[in-house]
Amino acid sequence: MTATREVIEFAESHGGVITRSEALALGMAPTTLSRRVNDRVLIRVRSGVFALPGTTDHHRANLEAACRKLGAVVSHQSAAFFLALHRPRFVKPTVSVAIRRTKEFSGVTVHQLTDLTDEQIRPVLGLPMTTPERTVIDMAAVWPENRLARLVDTGLASGVIDLQMLSDQFEILARKGKPGTKKVRHILDMREGQYVPPESELESRLL
Repeated sequence: MTATREVIEFAESHGGVITRSEALALGMAPTTLSRRVNDRVLIRVRSGVFALPGTTDHHRANLEAACRKLGAVVSHQSAAFFLALHRPRFVKPTVSVAIRRTKEFSGVTVHQLTDLTDEQIRPVLGLPMTTPERTVIDMAAVWPENRLARLVDTGLASGVIDLQMLSDQFEILARKGKPGTKKVRHILDMREGQYVPPESELESRLL
């Protein structure tokens, strides 16, 4: 099997994306890689990251590359997007790592989560991603409480978020000084008992 075929098959099984280091490890010479880009067999998404023609989701391609190069997981805004908790027009690719060896990955926001466990990660569309409940807790560090509350209600109404699981994970993760702890605790306190989440964001804002 030629190196080009191996590269194509590898990319096909990894979201249509392959990094330069992965292509070289499969036996493709740097000059051949350049020719395949010139021939449009591969499309350069960014420095060191290539995609198969027809792979137009650059958000996902950047996440694929960041996860593989940094050993990261999709988190925060990107996780909320792919879990259908929040669907804005634009989301900057966001990942998290346990040990931050670098703050820079062009076009991608990199957070550090030292308390992330395997139980709080699940595969979604072939990407390692924080669970909905963990995503809420992480978003508390970067969003105001009113937006976070709407995120929780969206997840509860759609069944993506389990309130008891969210509460259980929060009790495990909550600690003095952890960003967003007060916000999540207040949101959970307001949703005790027979809470029925609003069915839409408009209804949530009205309430």
